[in-house]
Amino acid sequence: MLEAPGQPAPHALAEQPSAGECVALENEHLVLDFCNGTLSKLTDKATGVTTPAVQSWLWYNASVGNKQSGQASGAYVFRPNSSTVLPVSAEEPVLRVLRGSLADEVHQTFGPWVSQRVRLAKGARHAELTYTVGEIPIQDGLGKEVISRFSTDLQNGGECFSDSNGREMLQRKKDFRATWSLNQTEEVAGNYYPVTTSLFIRDEKAQLTLLTDTS
Repeated sequence: MLEAPGQPAPHALAEQPSAGECVALENEHLVLDFCNGTLSKLTDKATGVTTPAVQSWLWYNASVGNKQSGQASGAYVFRPNSSTVLPVSAEEPVLRVLRGSLADEVHQTFGPWVSQRVRLAKGARHAELTYTVGEIPIQDGLGKEVISRFSTDLQNGGECFSDSNGREMLQRKKDFRATWSLNQTEEVAGNYYPVTTSLFIRDEKAQLTLLTDTS
């Protein structure tokens, strides 16, 4: 059965956790814990490995151009004007849990303009995230580069791997380029990479992989 994003799983029963209460989505393979309204940790039941993975929705102030470049942020141009990042809402996310015969879900609302559904299907070895961003407020006169950040304890040494146009995985290192000496003038944008299909970080104990359905 196919469902529109944001719709509950079939035959779902809804729960409304109280403020500060932690809840979990669990199936045969994974446990996803949510505390303070946000994803807080992941557990692989086969290996017993638990990895803190705190998700947050944030935004950078978009650049209008500066002395180094007159290029402003815009369509296909990710260019924050500083490394300062702000939450989309100062309030704790509102969380609702739905448990069904085929899948369990958490529905989250991060302030008035970001919402997300996290679904864990029965028997699945991955979680599915579907989000909606908008309308982005501009009454303050500031452009906003919106990001979703996952903070973990993986000791990846500033290294990740992402696909090259949907093909081979390439090693990416913070403030480093393998084929030339980098003079990093874009502290934020210079360390973001396009992801067509996948990106992962890893250390000796675990790996966290992101698979995208669109670029």
